[in-house]
Amino acid sequence: MPFLTAREVSDFLEEPGHLARIATVDEDRLPLVVPVWFIADGPRVLITPRARSQWWGHLQSHPYACISIDEEARPWRKIVLRGRVEIVHDIGNDADWREIYRRIACRYVSEREADAYLYNTRNEPRALIALPLAGCTSWRMPVVGEDPRQVWAERYYHDGSKDESRSEV
Repeated sequence: MPFLTAREVSDFLEEPGHLARIATVDEDRLPLVVPVWFIADGPRVLITPRARSQWWGHLQSHPYACISIDEEARPWRKIVLRGRVEIVHDIGNDADWREIYRRIACRYVSEREADAYLYNTRNEPRALIALPLAGCTSWRMPVVGEDPRQVWAERYYHDGSKDESRSEV
């Protein structure tokens, strides 16, 4: 599948409404995937786990995660980030970064709803974590005018070459 350019990745991450799905592992190394709100902040993606969220507990023991961000409509852009999670602000320091959390909430709901949500959850401590965008994997389906035979990477073809007889989508 065609990769997204750095600009396409940036534009995609700036679009409101896309959910991220964060994958963590528990002490038995069993995976857990949870949809979360996020915001792109320069070279990283920021997410806010609540103190009592199961996956925050997982990150305490295993500080690595995988985040998938995608869309439901064509061209089905997808971004996957993997790596060590950085704790930007630990639990209990919400006042230091509340405006960032407000920016995250405003990507998903109106400003009025975001302010109400922040007020109503002000006694629910959160952390602010980051995963770097460097090394992310991205792809999308071909768009009008692109060769539909470019849908898969070479490694997915059994004979190592793309079938020139494939019909257009």
